[in-house]
Amino acid sequence: GSPAARAPSAGAAPVGTVSPGTFSVGDKVEIWSASRSQWLPGDVGAIYEEEGVADGFRVPAGVIKICFASGVKYVRPEQIPELLRRPRVTAIVV
Repeated sequence: GSPAARAPSAGAAPVGTVSPGTFSVGDKVEIWSASRSQWLPGDVGAIYEEEGVADGFRVPAGVIKICFASGVKYVRPEQIPELLRRPRVTAIVV
């Protein structure tokens, strides 16, 4: 099959889309690590609802700051569906 088009939609968000409003500060999340090619546990450190400055860098509105073992990552709104997800719940078999 052909890759899905990545044009921004003016209508309703597709089912399964994750947006900044989906998360709250302190939420447990998993963030994709391209360098490790795996999901890493982390938590939401901040959500920038308005453009501002963080750690000396300009941060656009909608960015989510994720804190995890390897450091901090700022995830732009358009990256959220690819880089962030809720932790998977695994059943513990006794």
